[in-house]
Amino acid sequence: MTSLESAPAGFLSFLLERALYAFLRRALREGSAREPYRGPARFVADRFVYTNSATGEFVSFWGLEQITWSGEVAYELRYAGGFLG
Repeated sequence: MTSLESAPAGFLSFLLERALYAFLRRALREGSAREPYRGPARFVADRFVYTNSATGEFVSFWGLEQITWSGEVAYELRYAGGFLG
């Protein structure tokens, strides 16, 4: 048994949460200037997969981003925005 297998469940979810948000920050840095809404359409590292589906243009946009870990949805965000001027 490894030390992680014997760790309390709360500690494991704390570690997964930290890893998930570190991965999200990496994915968001991969976004493009052409579509600056969130991250790229797809970004993969280790067992994490980030997907982003955006609709619209800079003046009015919306979308859905998800992170899966080992094939299970671990994070989801629906977003909307646009130019307010």
